[in-house]
Amino acid sequence: MKESKFTKEALLRSTRFEPIERDILKIVLVQGQTYTTAEAEQKIEEFKGGIH
Repeated sequence: MKESKFTKEALLRSTRFEPIERDILKIVLVQGQTYTTAEAEQKIEEFKGGIH
């Protein structure tokens, strides 16, 4: 089964992510594109990996 894709706005409203994670998504997601939750989680992890 294909995983659903969501807009940046939908992911930012999602309670699946902690507030800090939604802040990261505001930075890393591109307006007008869609993402699966797994893709959004990957973007969060990639962003966190760059913070030392």
